Amino acid sequence: QRLAPSVNDPLFVQNYHKNSTFHHLSTWKYELKEKTFNIIMLHINQHRKNHNIVPGQTFNHNDVPLTLPPIRSSDHNTIIIHIDIDCFYVSALLVDFPEYLNRPVVVCPSKNKFGTSEISSASYEARKFGIRSRMLVGEAQKLCPDLVVLKCDFVKYERVSVEFHEILLKYSLLVECVSADESYLDVTCWGWDKVCHYSELLRTEIHQKIGCTVSIGCGNNKLIARLATTIAKPNNALFVPSHINEEFVEQFDIGNIPGVGDATMKKVQMHAGSTKIVELKSLSRGEMIDMFGNKKGVKIYENIRGIDRTELVIGYTRKSVGTQISWGVRFATLAQVLKFVYGLVQIVANKLKDCNRMGKKVTLKLLKKREGGNESKKFLNPGDIIPISRSKLLVEYTDSLETLQEEAEKLLLELDINATDIRGGGFYVDKLNPIATEQTNFITNFVSTEGDSAYFSQKRKGSKVKSAPKKKRKIRQMSI
Repeated sequence: QRLAPSVNDPLFVQNYHKNSTFHHLSTWKYELKEKTFNIIMLHINQHRKNHNIVPGQTFNHNDVPLTLPPIRSSDHNTIIIHIDIDCFYVSALLVDFPEYLNRPVVVCPSKNKFGTSEISSASYEARKFGIRSRMLVGEAQKLCPDLVVLKCDFVKYERVSVEFHEILLKYSLLVECVSADESYLDVTCWGWDKVCHYSELLRTEIHQKIGCTVSIGCGNNKLIARLATTIAKPNNALFVPSHINEEFVEQFDIGNIPGVGDATMKKVQMHAGSTKIVELKSLSRGEMIDMFGNKKGVKIYENIRGIDRTELVIGYTRKSVGTQISWGVRFATLAQVLKFVYGLVQIVANKLKDCNRMGKKVTLKLLKKREGGNESKKFLNPGDIIPISRSKLLVEYTDSLETLQEEAEKLLLELDINATDIRGGGFYVDKLNPIATEQTNFITNFVSTEGDSAYFSQKRKGSKVKSAPKKKRKIRQMSI
């Protein structure tokens, strides 16, 4: 009988984070934003030194127009491109496996003999057979017996992703890194008459240097650019002039709008009887506000008319640090649960140290088996579960492992869930504050009204925060 890794593997939590696709993706999101931001600042320093330019000024570098941040263009003059590597997790690997080009290929975290590994990404050729992400490999192989299965290579992904973003920064210094394979660029300085030309240069250079094709969507705001990319894929580009924005979005479903999830879709369906944007335009602004509240209601009302006021976010502000495991988790005793929770806390404490932050609010979330719920077909997946959580606001900011573990144990006791019903868990720290000095995260913070000399000051004064006092007593052990 196959034992649950949470019980059988003494280093289960550490090994999970070493091999988990989800963990790597969630970690990359912040690491890439930081790396991209650092490269931007390096380029800005070089350009200011070499060209004697000021923020907001446009100049030519290697025959490509660049604008030194920060710059805000008017709505109709702005040119935003959304760029996405086609089928990134497959195409990045196929550079080393050219014999599998144009064949149905999937990638997954592991290639086990039981066929229960979950597909992370499928090539366009595989999708023609009905194969999709999150499908089990065994099920996919029934649809396509000749399916090629490759294992994820996170080292390769990280290298390709960094190269991808370094190329982007040759074409714009106004880059919002969304994920490992996706970014927004403000290229207003190119001008609409040259946007096709420079976009093709960018696509060609990426393909030549990293071996992956990319698709580009272009419009005068992020929403239009993102939607244009969905039509352009794969390996193409689509440019949408601003005067047809409203007409352009009518072909989409409201679920295609970034940030609109299942709950919003269901509410719209119940209220309007449809989720098609062309049919939802009959709803008034007031009706949208009644359904979703003022902020979200107005945003959706404008989005379905092709209006998007969100700006590019260059850099990032991290609001929370956490981790979650929802595979391989089965327990017999509360002592085993406590060991698992301590492991989660250790991961989060390490992350806090790495990003030089402390937090004041802790949350423990457990995934409880739903009474009468079905078990998953995939080995040791959580199945039908109910997430239950407890939070606590601490007196002081802390990054102390001992303090965090002690608070997590208290929350575990409050949740009072039978050990055999637990199918996963997560630990989170938010209300973050920097330990001593806060590193600025947005390029606009580099502009000083007192003079140009402060433009590149990468540190600004912040209030010092006191670590929570170290507890000398031992954390009491839970009874079994």
